[in-house]
Amino acid sequence: TALRLAIRAYARLLPKKHESRSDLERLSVQIDSVASGFHRSFLWTDLALRCFRNRRSDDAKTIIDRNLAPLLERMRISSPHEWRSASKYAAPALYEAHPALGIDFIKTLPSYWRDSAYNQVLRYKLTKCPPVEPFDTGEAPNYRVGFDDCIEILKIAEHVSSDSMIYKYIEAVSSSALWRHNQPRIPETQRNQLAQKIRQLSQAKFPSPRFIQHEGFRILAEAHALRLLREKSADWKPLITRAKNLPNRSDCVYVLALLAQCLHSGFVTDKLALLREAQELAAGIPSDIDRCDRLRVIASVSVDIDKAFAKQVLLDAVGIVKCGDDEGLEEVRRDLVNAAYSLDPDLAASLASTFDTDEARQMARRAIQYQELRSTLREQGRIDETEKADPVELASAAWDLLGKLNSGRVQPRDVVETVEL
Repeated sequence: TALRLAIRAYARLLPKKHESRSDLERLSVQIDSVASGFHRSFLWTDLALRCFRNRRSDDAKTIIDRNLAPLLERMRISSPHEWRSASKYAAPALYEAHPALGIDFIKTLPSYWRDSAYNQVLRYKLTKCPPVEPFDTGEAPNYRVGFDDCIEILKIAEHVSSDSMIYKYIEAVSSSALWRHNQPRIPETQRNQLAQKIRQLSQAKFPSPRFIQHEGFRILAEAHALRLLREKSADWKPLITRAKNLPNRSDCVYVLALLAQCLHSGFVTDKLALLREAQELAAGIPSDIDRCDRLRVIASVSVDIDKAFAKQVLLDAVGIVKCGDDEGLEEVRRDLVNAAYSLDPDLAASLASTFDTDEARQMARRAIQYQELRSTLREQGRIDETEKADPVELASAAWDLLGKLNSGRVQPRDVVETVEL
């Protein structure tokens, strides 16, 4: 932990060139003194990626070529299991230093580790954050990422096997390309190129023979391509019809809800009609937990379209799980309370009171208290009577807010305000 803090502190010197060569040398000596090869490789990766982020590519490549890559090679021979774990986290650094060699390196990993390594590479391309560093965009996957990185992300996704992971990054590219806070803004001609690339990727990867057999992800990928074109005259009916014909009811509800999200902003009536149809179909999902999850998705999409409808959907979901003690219900209830809090704190409190058991009500109150703690820290940078706060929850809330800070969703606070924490 101390070395990770030292690396973070060193990285903050880089933008204004306040560091000295001796700083890096002392840091390197300390990293080399770590006994565990896995932890040493993690620290070298962290340092290299922070150098890349701050446009110190020469230093980053030196760290990788002199320290990280030789260490991984020694681990591959002496401790294969440790090498596989370390390689997953080191993949972004290896790729940033030498993209083609980085892909070749990932291909040497066992098949069940490759997607994890690709995920780390793709995550760094979007966030510019080292592995395990938090990065929280909220409900919308909007990132500050340029056109070239978007194209590179879609090319890397060609190597991924997991259909859900491929779709995750298609959605991130599409949403980011249209995000009005993205700098620099991606112009229409380049958005058209991204749309074509998404269509090509979708045709090549969906449906996956190893995962979901129907075309749900292909429909959603094509929707994101159509969304990028920004054509209000675009014909969405074929995609909607295909979504309604999906054989799995739960997946059909999920795809219809996300299709509503993709429709151009001028189609408010059509968006709401799709969400209402998804709500009706959700009533036929046999699993209570699955049905609640789909209702939560519908509510999250509805927030920007019709808040009253979103609240009603959440109330319906809580009505399904307000009683019972089946395994998994606690997590579902917590997710619903958190979703309600983000929409309206008073709604969350109202939902919490409807649960039938003391345990469920206590869990809901704890979830609300945690959200209130986060809000207080975000808005004030301090809390009253800090000694009474649960240290574990305080640390967790601070870590969550670091993710918001890294994504630019909250503003940094003066250390004088936060030192008491």
